[in-house]
Amino acid sequence: MESVHLGLKDHKCSQCDYRAATKGRLKIHTESVHLDLKDHKCSQCDYRAATKGRLKIHMESVHLGLKDHKCSQCDYRAATKGRLKIHTESVHLGLKDHKCSQCDYRAATTLHF
Repeated sequence: MESVHLGLKDHKCSQCDYRAATKGRLKIHTESVHLDLKDHKCSQCDYRAATKGRLKIHMESVHLGLKDHKCSQCDYRAATKGRLKIHTESVHLGLKDHKCSQCDYRAATTLHF
């Protein structure tokens, strides 16, 4: 409970800087990012996910077009709260917390690297 309400992320990945609030989240991170274990396959395309939840988000956003999270400052809509947060921070707040290790380029997410 403390990890959720206090934002504690005491479980550090041994292979990168990722930190998780629970052992379970760290296990999912390790399996999907470092071991590339993605056992949940989309029935409509080649996408594979590490968790049922991520597959559900993929199905709803990609194949059903559901984007239930609306930006309060513009017409942007996102499939997840996380994507909406990234949008808000990068577009409306101008935050670019991720820096390229080889140049001065900065981005809101590592998706742009």
